[in-house]
Amino acid sequence: YLKVATPPEKRAAQTLLDALAALLRHDPKLQFDFLCKACHELRAAQRHAVLLRRRDARGRVAIVLQMLRQHQIDMGLPPRAPIAVPMPRIDIADYTALTPEAISRAFADLERRDYIMVARDRSVTITDEAAFAALVSGDVARPHAIAAG
Repeated sequence: YLKVATPPEKRAAQTLLDALAALLRHDPKLQFDFLCKACHELRAAQRHAVLLRRRDARGRVAIVLQMLRQHQIDMGLPPRAPIAVPMPRIDIADYTALTPEAISRAFADLERRDYIMVARDRSVTITDEAAFAALVSGDVARPHAIAAG
């Protein structure tokens, strides 16, 4: 019988996985923290997949702003606080699979429609909560449906 050798990288990875599994079996808090982190990463991947399914640049930008807003809320800031946008538009373009020009046009369109206001420090204030929420949810045919419902 021929025995196929396992590549050293695979052996090293398996050794690390075995060590991690042993740690998790013996430390319930670490196991819980690891599970929380894995769930967090899965949720982030799901949100990114939802964002990429959107065809419109305006909707993709709105989802990114909503994700940034939710992060601020999770950090203890009020929901209506200006949204800090810590990354340049080229990074937003990379994350949304759009061009930087499309991102700039989407921001300008959101401002022109009075959904948002962009400050000099690049923070964003949502100026029409109902229309913004409808855009994020994909209910653009009825932008005020959320306010009425």
